[in-house]
Amino acid sequence: EADVLATADDIITITPFYVRRFEALSRRNVSLLTNGYDEDDFESLEIHRTEKFVMRHVGIINEKCDPRPFMSAILQLLRSDSEFKSNVHIDFIGEVHIQFKEFVLASPELSSVTTFTPSIPHKSLISLYGKSSLLLVILTGYKDAEGYMPGKLFEYLATRLPVLGVGPSHGDAAQLLKETGAGEMIDSADEESIKSKVMERFTAWKNGVSTLKHHSVEKYSRKNITRELIELF
Repeated sequence: EADVLATADDIITITPFYVRRFEALSRRNVSLLTNGYDEDDFESLEIHRTEKFVMRHVGIINEKCDPRPFMSAILQLLRSDSEFKSNVHIDFIGEVHIQFKEFVLASPELSSVTTFTPSIPHKSLISLYGKSSLLLVILTGYKDAEGYMPGKLFEYLATRLPVLGVGPSHGDAAQLLKETGAGEMIDSADEESIKSKVMERFTAWKNGVSTLKHHSVEKYSRKNITRELIELF
């Protein structure tokens, strides 16, 4: 890895975490170009108030990803708040590891409010974004999770919907959510804060508040990311 960095004409990476790592390894300047979202995909997006409070996760739940701390916090809310239990729906879109699915199905309470939706065409996904109340990103369990900003997180920003992340509270994804005002990353061990944030958004949903006032989101459009790439050369 050090040899590759030493012989490269330029070094570009996709998160601040890896900028710092590669600069330390190569003793050279490293440029940052994050992932982004396609503006054209979201031109037709319409946000609808859903009949239930819909928390939706988009993307693969593999053997490295562990949503169980989040779901355990949800289980506590289901047991303590009957109104929440009657109005919540959690949807995981995409491939889901069998162990996590078995964890959910083993709980009558969790399985009664959770669905698993297979991967769907992107156009259909955009429509489902518009029928969501809170978007989820789960980084718990990933190696170097503090430097992980999944591509779907940038699509989440484009929706202007609130985002709740569970994982490193001081990592790159946390900083991105803070910078844009899109939401918050909460450490997986902080069950009380996860519950509090979910209930905060549940209350907002009851009051008819769907979106947040995101800012600095446009800089993450692919048009602007491409413009930055051109300027590097």
